Amino acid sequence: MKFSYNWLQSFFDTEIPKPKELSNILTAKLFEVEEIKEIGNDWILDIDVLPNRAGDCFSHIGIAREISAILGFKFKEPEIKESENIDNLISVEIVDTSDCPRYTAKVMTGIEISSSPKWIKERLEVCGVQSINNVVDIANYLMLETGQPLHIFDMDKISGKIIVRRAKAGEKIMTLDGKECELNEEILVIADEKKLLGIAGIKGGKEAEVSESTRNIVIEAASFNRKVIRKGSAKVKIRTDASIRFEHGFDPNLCRTAINRATELIGEIAGGKPKGIIDLYPKKITPKIISLSLEKTNKLLGIDVTNEVEKILLSLGFKIKEKGEDLLNVEIPTRRVDISLQEDLIEEIGRIIGYDKIPSRYPKVNLTFPKRNDNLFWEGKIRELFKMAGFSEVYNHTFISEEQAVKYNYRNLIEVESPVSIEQKYLRPSLVPHIIDNVKENSKFFDSVEIFEIGKIFPDLSSEQRALSGVMTGDSFYQLKGLLDMLFEELGIVVDYSGPANTIYLDSSRSSSIFANKTEIGKIGYTTFNFPLFELNLDKLIELAKEKKEYQPLAKYPEMTRDLAIITPLDVLYKEIVEVINSCKISLLKEIKLFDLYQGEGIPKGKKSTALRLTFRGERTLTAEEVNHFQEKIIKEIEKKSWRVRR
Repeated sequence: MKFSYNWLQSFFDTEIPKPKELSNILTAKLFEVEEIKEIGNDWILDIDVLPNRAGDCFSHIGIAREISAILGFKFKEPEIKESENIDNLISVEIVDTSDCPRYTAKVMTGIEISSSPKWIKERLEVCGVQSINNVVDIANYLMLETGQPLHIFDMDKISGKIIVRRAKAGEKIMTLDGKECELNEEILVIADEKKLLGIAGIKGGKEAEVSESTRNIVIEAASFNRKVIRKGSAKVKIRTDASIRFEHGFDPNLCRTAINRATELIGEIAGGKPKGIIDLYPKKITPKIISLSLEKTNKLLGIDVTNEVEKILLSLGFKIKEKGEDLLNVEIPTRRVDISLQEDLIEEIGRIIGYDKIPSRYPKVNLTFPKRNDNLFWEGKIRELFKMAGFSEVYNHTFISEEQAVKYNYRNLIEVESPVSIEQKYLRPSLVPHIIDNVKENSKFFDSVEIFEIGKIFPDLSSEQRALSGVMTGDSFYQLKGLLDMLFEELGIVVDYSGPANTIYLDSSRSSSIFANKTEIGKIGYTTFNFPLFELNLDKLIELAKEKKEYQPLAKYPEMTRDLAIITPLDVLYKEIVEVINSCKISLLKEIKLFDLYQGEGIPKGKKSTALRLTFRGERTLTAEEVNHFQEKIIKEIEKKSWRVRR
């Protein structure tokens, strides 16, 4: 927001620092000054006022008050005389006081509309406001000075009383800049008994515009509900200096001050006479009292500021109502809507002292080693393994849509009471729907997709668990299974793959359930989209995981391998084949691994070929003859089952 350096200087008898120096001071102790620019014999300071201070610092008086507190200079606030209630020539009705907590209106007669004095024009120009005429310029001038927007109506163009109400659907208004706006019930308006006079807090209307022939005026100073103004401004697509101030909110007690100041200036410059004032303010806002502990202030700031606290608070416009040995009861001006806690006051004290003057100290704490969180530990191990394998981690919404629920035949889903969108209607019972969608989207841009996700799922109405899911595109089932085997080995879990997985998203003829300790912990297989996918119960994985605490030496002697391709009926499970091989009780057989599964040319109809790799190792170097003997023994046992080994 733009501020005039000369205007700020006018509030002090003492010369304030030069623009660049003042900019540095304000940036260090108040708000960042984004730009300094010279215009004529003045300077513009573009100050980034933070939203929580808009109520008191969207004005030259507000910034000048802060300069006074920071530099210790005496601040001259303009003297404002309370005008008398002479004649009430107009009446006001507020339909809903929650829309308009305060409405002040003052009548002035005998106005002479003309050009504004040079000093007003110059100050408006520096702040980027165009001069119109003396009366309208004074309204704009006082908004920049006090922060309170004002509006001026031509009283002779008002029919009956002024009414503050919501617009009716379809009502239209022509604004001062010639724009026609269609309104609805969400927009607050100022009207009389026959027509609309303006869009409240946003823009005046043509119907009661001040012109060269205007002689009698009504000055409006009001407080409007900031949410209503923000919605109305967005609806009509008009944002003004006034609407920005109303949107941020400010002190309703400012209305009377600003309207009395306007009366004085208009009387001096345009020759008007006050004839009456109306002030509707049913729920008055009074100052808050906050207790401030000096001990806590010193503790939070890290230095002893006991002797400075009272002086700083008074310089900021606060009042000390009661003073004890450690406690101060501080009255907060109603303009400081940002102050509500003791800590807010301590922050103000630290700001004025200067955080750069508070020495840095290391905190005094007892260092203790935290208890290990097994969930985080094992999740970290799992993430590391998948990332080393070239996988990317994805994060998806915890919700699924109605369409996804139907597509995957989910039942007993937890429905969100107020979903953000129709795409987020239910809590997800599985990671699969989103991870399949991830593959579809990414396949448009990448030749291969390797992704995994760790997240919460909600399988039914009464349970919540964490799951791990991953996919590899292409004909890569055994690569994905090999990665899982590596994971289980890292976690110290022995698993079995058995039978088709009973789920709609996996092909029953090319899938398997995964068991550990006779408990199902997950599923793996080809999806109906022809790429492999797995999903595991992460809670059960972590429950079964065992950390390798002992060093495992490398084998002293080389291992030997033999591959077997076994032709069996389609309904024979991998587990059954392993059981037959283990029944041979060959102690030197250390590992059995599945590396291929094939149906097609060369394999009889109704049969399948299961390819296994057998690893033999002992406490000495094995000979080829020994291993061949073990292989023949296994083949004989297999053939007893009427299965055939491909030679």
